[in-house]
Amino acid sequence: MAVAVHTAAARVLILTTVGHDEYVSGALRAGASGFLLTDTPAVDLLGGRRLVVAGGVVGRARCG
Repeated sequence: MAVAVHTAAARVLILTTVGHDEYVSGALRAGASGFLLTDTPAVDLLGGRRLVVAGGVVGRARCG
């Protein structure tokens, strides 16, 4: 079920070790505002969090 169905104000930032393109696009389609990998540098994690809180969208997949 889509996140946005439960509350339009929710901001979901997924932090995961699995970053295939189809997972990123599926999460964003389901209403997530962000998708980052656990090995993302700390400065980029914080930047992604700030972007999502401000209403933006961030997504990083692992190629390969």
